[in-house]
Amino acid sequence: MAIQSQTLELQSGTNLIHQAIYEQAGSIEKAFAETVMNAADAGATHIKIVFDKNGKNFTIEDNGNGFFEPTLSFAEKEAKIEEVFGHLGFDHGTDEENYRTYGKFGVGRAQLWAFSKTTWHTHSIKMDVDLKNLGLTYDMEEIEESFDGCRIEGELYDKINKLELIQVQRQLKQLVLFSPIDVFFNDEQLNSDLDSECGDEQAVKGVKTNLIISDSVSLKVYNQGVFVREYPFTQFGVGGTVCTEIGFPLQLNAARNDVLQSKCNLWKKVRKLLNKHSCLNSKTQSRTGKAKVSDEECKTKIRMLATGEADLKQGHTWEDSHPFQWKIFKTITHKYVSLHDLFFGTTFSIVDKVYDPAAESVEKRNLAVVLFSDFTEELSLTKEGFVEKLDEFYDIYMSSSWGTKEELRYRELSTLIARLGVTQNLIPTRQLDQFQKLFLQSINLTTVHSPIFHQLSTGRLHTKNVQRKVHVCKNLDNSPDAYTDGLSFIALNEQFIEDLKSAKSKGFIYQIMCTLLHEYNHDENNTDMHSVSFYKNYITMLEQYGSELHVATAAFIRAFKSRLIKNEIPLPPFLK
Repeated sequence: MAIQSQTLELQSGTNLIHQAIYEQAGSIEKAFAETVMNAADAGATHIKIVFDKNGKNFTIEDNGNGFFEPTLSFAEKEAKIEEVFGHLGFDHGTDEENYRTYGKFGVGRAQLWAFSKTTWHTHSIKMDVDLKNLGLTYDMEEIEESFDGCRIEGELYDKINKLELIQVQRQLKQLVLFSPIDVFFNDEQLNSDLDSECGDEQAVKGVKTNLIISDSVSLKVYNQGVFVREYPFTQFGVGGTVCTEIGFPLQLNAARNDVLQSKCNLWKKVRKLLNKHSCLNSKTQSRTGKAKVSDEECKTKIRMLATGEADLKQGHTWEDSHPFQWKIFKTITHKYVSLHDLFFGTTFSIVDKVYDPAAESVEKRNLAVVLFSDFTEELSLTKEGFVEKLDEFYDIYMSSSWGTKEELRYRELSTLIARLGVTQNLIPTRQLDQFQKLFLQSINLTTVHSPIFHQLSTGRLHTKNVQRKVHVCKNLDNSPDAYTDGLSFIALNEQFIEDLKSAKSKGFIYQIMCTLLHEYNHDENNTDMHSVSFYKNYITMLEQYGSELHVATAAFIRAFKSRLIKNEIPLPPFLK
């Protein structure tokens, strides 16, 4: 029988608190993400982070409610600051916990302390924290100047260089990609609209997804718009994006970098959805394909190009192992292109969203390859910077190669989407009859190998041209014999080919070749205008390269006739 008894509270030592702070603080960008979540919990609609080019000083400002009501007395303010700032950790089940979207543990703000000494200004109160030099203490004072919301001025203990600053911005963008409040870093908005990535469909209430069955795509999980972690494709057999909406939180660990899968009921519903789409499911397994390299391997190689680790001046530029030939830039249709592809004749654009039907149509209709921005940003944060960097690499390539440097063919995505309208009348190959298919095979083979069309496509006769694929278009009212987007294709009226079936003279084929030459004379800035100078240039080309057109005509006739005979298709009169 006990003589005396009492209940005592367990105490934590200073070293344990230090250890908890430093172990939770993974990176400076993660610390910045914590301030974004804190701002959201404080009712802010935006937060601005400005990082000085010196790599040491930064300022963070939000327009939230701050740490307390500004009308409180100094004693009340002091008590509130001690409660929500000086005290690490929250008690669960309190009213304080109910209004917060993100804060569940009450230690997120301490991540900044691990990397920098900071001054916090909220309303008329300022707090100074210098964990490294002054330990677990902070100075608080009331000043005349008032700041609505919260302003943090910081100075890193360890200065970062320019490349590291770029990495901070890039990683922070991933962390706050779907943040419910606007996030700005050095005046660039980092967050984007969730619907643009995942669309409107909700298979699980409160959860939006964009799932992709491809082993080159990892699964990125966001809790109420903030990044949690990236799971490898092999873990669930599906890639893409999973993001919960505000009011539908996932249960996370204290570091917020993993889902407590066995405890989180919402995740269990998500997991059922993942299982339904997983390639490990026998119903979907046949739809998957094996990727040669993972997305992360591609991004690693791009970073090697950015930092100069990849040696561009050693070896032969045409070898598959050379950096110029690495297929590392991912397109919206999940293909990969190399620097070499982008140098020579490939029109390209950049898309910021994974889910963009219009951008997919641009690529599927061969107007351009559309690169994912999270790949191009490994080389440069901006589209303009990416093109400039490509041009630098192009100069290096040409320094060890023969030939003439061409203009890089970057185009704004909006411009390419506007051109989709002129492709609507193109007839898909699967809808063509066998005669039409063999015609297209033969005509495209001819234009590839014919000297005149090759010269046109490489820009030696007419700048800003690339090899244009010939298509068949519908014969509608007032349809021309042919038209072009001035960039990637030439459309021949289906009636043209129908007339070919009964043509008695080989001169009809020469007429087609002249039509192609006419369309090649149009560039993307002039697809339908026929000025005097246009016709003068066209007639000059006819006079100068008439003999080459006859050679191309003969080459087409040989290719077309052999294909018709092989496929047992009746020959038109001019081929008998």
